[in-house]
Amino acid sequence: MSKPLVTIGIPCYNYVQYLDFCLQSLFNQTYKNLQIIVVDDHSSDKTPQDARKYGGRIEYVCHRVNHWNVATYNHAIELARGKYFTLLSADDGLLPTCIERSFDILEKNPEVGLVYTATKIIDGKNKVIRISDPRKK
Repeated sequence: MSKPLVTIGIPCYNYVQYLDFCLQSLFNQTYKNLQIIVVDDHSSDKTPQDARKYGGRIEYVCHRVNHWNVATYNHAIELARGKYFTLLSADDGLLPTCIERSFDILEKNPEVGLVYTATKIIDGKNKVIRISDPRKK
């Protein structure tokens, strides 16, 4: 039996320097049934060329004009086909088991509607500069 589809929407605007890091973190997930949607909000950098190199591994949509954040988020949501959905900023990455662990929590606990995680803030050299752990608040 295949596991349900999980959709990850990635709003992107002029983040070509981060997009590979973000997408590689998704390709490395232990949970494999993913729909990855990059919604480019009319970037003026090389985001379109970079995103297109992934071919069928991602769905890439580029706005003809800049719509700003909320419209870009909503566009990703409209394209989602998964049972579960998350937004991931184009300058973020996920640890390899993040989607699988979140999925398992949601599947085993139908009363749960939202799963969130601790975050590590890293610099341009992948050095952790801060950790935010909501469980400690």
